[in-house]
Amino acid sequence: MNTEMTSNNNGLICLAIDATGPQPDDEILSASIVDAGGRVIYQSMVRPMHLDDWDSGESAITPADVADAPLIGDCLPDIQRVIDSADEVVCYDAGLTLRLLRAAGVEVPQWKVVDVSDCFARTVASMEGSGRVQRLSLTEAVSMVLGGERVSVWGSEAASLATLAVLKWTDAVALELSQQSFLRRWTMSPALIREARATATAFSQTRGLA
Repeated sequence: MNTEMTSNNNGLICLAIDATGPQPDDEILSASIVDAGGRVIYQSMVRPMHLDDWDSGESAITPADVADAPLIGDCLPDIQRVIDSADEVVCYDAGLTLRLLRAAGVEVPQWKVVDVSDCFARTVASMEGSGRVQRLSLTEAVSMVLGGERVSVWGSEAASLATLAVLKWTDAVALELSQQSFLRRWTMSPALIREARATATAFSQTRGLA
């Protein structure tokens, strides 16, 4: 079992999960949460309660990988504690993540949720001046942050870190475009766009994104 839990003293968290698939009756296989500095404050593999077989191509997690992992009910108190202590819960393409978490009993208030995939798509449309909002996958978004470098995002920990990198880039570009920041508590600086790219590069080198 690989479970990590540390205290969270930051109002912003990035959350990602792996699941057996994209359907409402699929189940969580892993969950990871990082704070605004990229520090992992929660990470655990999760053993499904009802499914014992699934297409591992969706997540690269096999039944053997989670055979000794805790059930979601065992993980729920720690996940809930982190979410309760956060001011903003940032996800990329939040729909499936929130649906599966809520189905498992995790309470995620909608007013806390920032779907960075929507923020990213709208910012890119404004940056290009096209007015056309096009949704990209997390892998495609990180690739854009890195200036076109091809990357792969596997695992919830890598996904939560990649979400943070895209978030930083998005808010930095929004600032450059003189748009209102998408985040209420994010401290902006003119150098943030360079920091975001440096952060994404570091993640790609050390966290399995490349």
